[in-house]
Amino acid sequence: MDTMLDPQVMDSAYLAVSTWLLDNVLVPSTAVQAMVAIVCLVVARILTSRLRARIESWSLREGTSRPVKAGLQALARHSLPIIWLVLQWVSVIVANAAGWPAHLVTIVASR
Repeated sequence: MDTMLDPQVMDSAYLAVSTWLLDNVLVPSTAVQAMVAIVCLVVARILTSRLRARIESWSLREGTSRPVKAGLQALARHSLPIIWLVLQWVSVIVANAAGWPAHLVTIVASR
């Protein structure tokens, strides 16, 4: 325990962590991927309002069975995360096809 609190050990650990962050996390490709995730969220929000209204109108049609109506209403409620997830996976596919790094976008898409 004493060695962990040693100032030289703490300085060494801080230097190792900060070097790793600068080399692996705080790089331009990570910033671009964060922007891609944010743009996908904005696009998903725009598309959701239109899609949700259309899905809800389908559920209100005459002759729609109760299970279909319930499914459409659930789809309308979850349309934002569904659209955002689809857009994230599209961006992962595009990045992989272009040979660009997509680690952050892949993490966002998998959650």
